[in-house]
Amino acid sequence: MLALLGMVFLAFSACSIAPVRSYAPTEEVPAFVLPTPVPTRTPTPRATPTPLPASASCSNNLLYMRDIGIYTEDDVEVAPGALIDKRWLVKNSGSCNWGPGYTMDLRVPSQVNVNVPMDLYPAIAQSEVIMRAQFFAPEEPGTYTVDFIARAPNGTAFGQNFYFRFIVKAPSE
Repeated sequence: MLALLGMVFLAFSACSIAPVRSYAPTEEVPAFVLPTPVPTRTPTPRATPTPLPASASCSNNLLYMRDIGIYTEDDVEVAPGALIDKRWLVKNSGSCNWGPGYTMDLRVPSQVNVNVPMDLYPAIAQSEVIMRAQFFAPEEPGTYTVDFIARAPNGTAFGQNFYFRFIVKAPSE
């Protein structure tokens, strides 16, 4: 019983210990000041032009500007079966806006397996766009050409053609 009474005494005496202060009672506690936010530059989104539907009185035309990307010149040597990612900068030089139904197709048959027709990139009249075709080089060595032309929704070809000529090199022995 005496042991129990000693434990109760110790428990009550622990409650009477005064807390230790980190500052003197006469000092003022500094107020917490929120940090001042630093202004950041937020980009302003620009409106994306939406191609307008073509009217019956407009005219279609495509003007080839230049080759762009990796393959900017013809007669480039590529490995058999290589993936070719060809790009051209063209201008919609007509008065019709290119939208659904406008395609790019092979102007003449090719020995290169290209999935055509491909959608022509939508473009408002008088704007420049990048045309892109991806295909695999044939396995057989030789010189190959893929020659594209734009087509209106009614299938009529228009504008300048744009092409790529390349050489599949023989595997080294």
